[in-house]
Amino acid sequence: MRNCIKCNQKFDERLSDCPFCSTPYQDPSKSPKWYFRKRSLFISFLVVGPFMLPLVWFNPQYSQTKKTVLTAIIIIVTLLMTVAFGKSLEAVWKYYQELNVILK
Repeated sequence: MRNCIKCNQKFDERLSDCPFCSTPYQDPSKSPKWYFRKRSLFISFLVVGPFMLPLVWFNPQYSQTKKTVLTAIIIIVTLLMTVAFGKSLEAVWKYYQELNVILK
């Protein structure tokens, strides 16, 4: 007997889907490694940015198209964040220059 991962009902091992909720059976030993899970990929992007791209490209669950699209999205978001960071540094620099003029 197997336990369904969704409804936790027991069903026959010969069945590939749960008869109660129709969830396909997934062998726990074949579950993706922790660093290939979506949550881990998202957190790694927030922490190290585009340096996490090898995790996307080595992920066996993603097709070539999905890897390409994710790479493009990650690069675009990184560029936008870099531009926003540069503009915020420029604003801080101008603020301190004005403060320096006022204090003189």
